[in-house]
Amino acid sequence: MTTIAGECRGLRTAYVQTPNEDDLVRWAAAPETAPGDGSILRDLREHHAVLAQRGVPVVPLHPSDLRDLEGRLPSDEVFVSADLGVCWRLLDALGRTGRIVGSYPASLEPYLHRRWWLAKGEALASPTADGPVFVKPCRPRIVGAKRLRGRVVPSLRSLGPLPPVLDTEWFFCSEPVGWYSEYRCYVLHSRLLGIHPYRILGAGVSRVDCRQVEDLLPGLRPTDALLGEMIARLDAAGQSVAGYALDVGLTDRGDMALIEMNDGFALANNGLAPPDHLDLHCARWRELMTR
Repeated sequence: MTTIAGECRGLRTAYVQTPNEDDLVRWAAAPETAPGDGSILRDLREHHAVLAQRGVPVVPLHPSDLRDLEGRLPSDEVFVSADLGVCWRLLDALGRTGRIVGSYPASLEPYLHRRWWLAKGEALASPTADGPVFVKPCRPRIVGAKRLRGRVVPSLRSLGPLPPVLDTEWFFCSEPVGWYSEYRCYVLHSRLLGIHPYRILGAGVSRVDCRQVEDLLPGLRPTDALLGEMIARLDAAGQSVAGYALDVGLTDRGDMALIEMNDGFALANNGLAPPDHLDLHCARWRELMTR
């Protein structure tokens, strides 16, 4: 008998998003409904492979199957690996979106190193100051079939009215800063699993060996000590969850700053070992299903 390892112990079934022909046709006709980029499908294939190696029965999941899957959830014996849009739809249907952690937890405010404020969607069109502003929902948000991503706008007035569904949503607003480096730091049960760059000096470097650059410019990479401080603050404030990622990078002002925190589902893998990446997702999904 196969012994199921890691955070997969006790799983009865795993559903892994696997596009079929109908999905591919639909995504080609409406690209905004497709997963964010090719790396998401690669990560899903890796999850499938590790689950199969561990002896967990894997069922292909297509977006059209979500209604049937809802009847099997919530359950800590059922794991779902999917892109953000699919995960959001499931969590929303199960009334779990309120449990998703915010991107800018209060305990990590000292690490933002930039002027910032919070505003509800209904107030965004009435700013107190003009000028370029970075704006992003404080938690992952899907409207229609599209994810709302952070962006720099010429001014808040240029946003215009938002959809009414966002009136009560909190948005993170900040003065724009430049980033010399951007790293994703994966955390499982308050233990740092890995620190992996996804952009350095403006170039995408996901899954690229950047050790030579880091040796020449060691200040680009966040230290274990700094990340340990952040993890300890989250734990002390009760803002930690089973699995998450801290995006941290060097600003053009010379500060090693928090970019954002990301909840531990539908996280792009920028270089973590696939079994560790799966364990992080499995631990957090099961926590969302049981708490």
